[in-house]
Amino acid sequence: MDMRRWARRLALIAATMALAGCGSSTTEGTGETRAFRSPSPIITLIQFSDQWASASPRWMDIGDVVFSSSFQTSYPAKPGTIQFQYDQAPGVPYLKGQIRGTGLKPNFCYQMKLAGKPGTATNGLWRGKTADTATNEAILTAARWWDYYSEADAFDTSNPTAELATTDYQNGWVAGYNYFGYFMTDANGNITGTDRTGPVGGWVTVTSDRCFHITGFKNSQFDQTGSLGTPVDPYSWGFTRNSAHYTGASVGTTDSVELFYQNENATGVFSLPAGKHSVVLMVTEESFHNNLGWGTSPSGGFWDTVWVSDWSTVKSPLGTASLGGYWLPRHGSAITFTTR
Repeated sequence: MDMRRWARRLALIAATMALAGCGSSTTEGTGETRAFRSPSPIITLIQFSDQWASASPRWMDIGDVVFSSSFQTSYPAKPGTIQFQYDQAPGVPYLKGQIRGTGLKPNFCYQMKLAGKPGTATNGLWRGKTADTATNEAILTAARWWDYYSEADAFDTSNPTAELATTDYQNGWVAGYNYFGYFMTDANGNITGTDRTGPVGGWVTVTSDRCFHITGFKNSQFDQTGSLGTPVDPYSWGFTRNSAHYTGASVGTTDSVELFYQNENATGVFSLPAGKHSVVLMVTEESFHNNLGWGTSPSGGFWDTVWVSDWSTVKSPLGTASLGGYWLPRHGSAITFTTR
């Protein structure tokens, strides 16, 4: 074979690999390279209208200092941006990706959840081919669930088998979900990474293999790798405040708070069976880390889900004047990946 034909063959092989998603990918606008086998397009999360009656937004930072009334008024009109990219063919049995965000609530904590897509052919949250009942059941059985028909605060997750037998589950309204981590923001509302080593406003690696999040109760703490029964010292998070987001001279420019990790399932490790999975990435405002905000302070918030990658456009079954609207007016971007 002459050199010209060999060069053309090499070019064809390289082009085929690129179309198949082989090799690494370069992050949009950053030049960062990641070892994703098959990277997804960059997904921009969309705002979620939580229909749970108890859900309320948090207007305190992680140090329990209340944002100014002017910030509270202006923020909903410009809620920032969260973007996500993931590996479509990870060599591990869980979701693997990276997240970045700018212009979010400053000095703030957000939970990340992996949610399933329940539904039947004609009923439920997701309907027809948009539902993924097998993945939803796998997530529910391994972790937690939520009934979107009644918006029940189903915090007792000790018996998933009984939940699978309920009418609401059979009708496609109960979504499995898994807490798998959190991210923090800096004084300007940019994601900085859970350990502050991630670039400000840049991509921060996230995986759903561990089931942990922050809590303010010291008797519930575990290490961040998911080992059960191993208390650790609280992680001290030092941060600065931008006075433009607060009212009054009493707000200091710096502060330090203690954050704790807590496992959510029996083993501390989360995995999915081999196969194709269609899921939702949910972002919820965290309220565990303080005593003021746990449903007792008007500014403290109560687990308000605020961002999702995608959601059903069906109407909430509640049907009340105040909460009987739609979670989303339109679909977002589906997250699908295949585990082996």
